[in-house]
Amino acid sequence: MNFSFFVKLILVFSFIFGFINVEAQSLSTNDTLNLSPSEAEKLFVERNMSVLSAKYGIEAAKSAVKQAGLWSNPNISIEQNIYNQYTGKFFDFTSSGNTELQLQQLFLLAGKRSKQVKLAELNVKSQELSLLDLLRSIKNRIREDLLSDFYLNNALHFYDSTIPNLKMTIQSAEKNYQNKLLLLSELIRLKSLLFTLQDERLDIINQIDQVQADIKVILNDTTMNKKVYKPILDTALISSFDITYYKFENLVEEAYKSRPDIQIAENTINYEEANLSLQKSLAVPDLNIGLRWSRAGSYIPNYWAVNFAIDLPFFNKNQGNIEISQSSIKSDEMNLKQLKKEVEKDVLTSYNKAVEINNFYKSIDKSFISHYNDLVKGMDDNFEKHNITMIEYIDFYESYRTSMLQLNQLMNDRAMALENLNFVIGKNIFNP
Repeated sequence: MNFSFFVKLILVFSFIFGFINVEAQSLSTNDTLNLSPSEAEKLFVERNMSVLSAKYGIEAAKSAVKQAGLWSNPNISIEQNIYNQYTGKFFDFTSSGNTELQLQQLFLLAGKRSKQVKLAELNVKSQELSLLDLLRSIKNRIREDLLSDFYLNNALHFYDSTIPNLKMTIQSAEKNYQNKLLLLSELIRLKSLLFTLQDERLDIINQIDQVQADIKVILNDTTMNKKVYKPILDTALISSFDITYYKFENLVEEAYKSRPDIQIAENTINYEEANLSLQKSLAVPDLNIGLRWSRAGSYIPNYWAVNFAIDLPFFNKNQGNIEISQSSIKSDEMNLKQLKKEVEKDVLTSYNKAVEINNFYKSIDKSFISHYNDLVKGMDDNFEKHNITMIEYIDFYESYRTSMLQLNQLMNDRAMALENLNFVIGKNIFNP
C-alpha cells in the first residue's frame, strides 16, 4: 500500500465519523418525561386502545345481564269481522257486529330467567378476566421496554464517555504521526477502533428509538418523536433482589391463584355448568296465560274467558343440548388440567433461568469496573508518552469495552428474567 491510499482511507473514516455524529444527536433535541413501571401501567390502562376496547366489551356484557332478566312482552290481538251480512255494514263495531280481544303473557318455568341471568353474569366475569389477561400481557411488554431502554441507555452512556477520550488520543496520535513518531498503520488502527465504537453507538441509538416507538404505541402517544420516555428504576432494589428467597412450589401456587388465564378456564367450567342447568330447565315447557273477550262470537254476548297453553314434552326434551353441555364440561375440565401443567412448566423454566442468572450475577466481583475506570486515564497518558505499545493500548480498550458491555447485558438479562417470572406468575414479585 502507498501513502496516498492511507490518506484516502483517513478521509473516508473522517466523513463516516462526521455523518454518525450528526445522526446521533436526535435524542438530545427531544423533550424527556420520567416514567416508572408503576406510572407506565397507570398510563396504558387509561390510554391503550386495546384496553379501552375491552372495557367497552365489558359494558356490553353487563347490558346483556340486564336484558336476560327482562320479562317477555305481553301479546295483544284484535279480531274484527269484515262484513256483517245481517246489517250490510263493513267493519261493524256496533253490538250487532263481532269484536274479539285477546291478551297473552308468556311465563318461563323452571327458573329459566334466573339461569339466563346467571349465564350473562358469568360472561361478564369472563370479559373482565380477559381484560386482566390483556393487561398482564401489555404490562409485561411495557415493563420489558422500560428495562431495555434503561440498559440501552447505560450502554449509550458508556460510549458517550469513552468516545471523547479516544478522540483526544487520536488527535494526539495525529500529531505524533506528523512528527514521525507514529506509523500510519497505527493511526489507522486507532481510527478503526473509534469507527467501531461509533458504529456500535449508532446501533444502540436505533434500538432505543425502536423501544421508544413501542412505548408510544402502547401508551397511545400521538406526539411520537416530540417526546422521549426516560425509565426510572430502583437500581438498588434490582441489584439486591434475590430470587432464591422464593420457593418454586409457592410460586406455582401463586400462579394458580393470580393468572387470569387460569381463572378464565375455571370460569369457563362454571359457565358451562350454569349452561347445563339452563339446558335442563329448557326441557320444561313454558306456560302461556291469556285473557279473551268476544262481543258476539260465542254462545253468549260479551264472552270472557281465560286460557292456558303449554307444549307437551313428548318428543323434544332438549336432550341433544344437554348432552353437548355435559361433554363441554368434561372438555373444559381437561383443558384446565392441561393449562395448569403448562403453567407449572413455565414457572419452573422461568424460575430456573432467573436463579441461574442471579447466581452468576452475584458471583461476579464487580470491583473490576472501578479498576477499569481508574485505568482508562492512565492508559491514555501512557500511550501518549509511548510507555505502552499500540497493540497493548488497543487490546486494553477492546477488553474494557467487552467487559463493560457484557456486564451491562448481564444486568439486562437478569432483570428480564425476573420480569418474565412476574409474567408467568401473574403477579409482581420483582418490582423495580
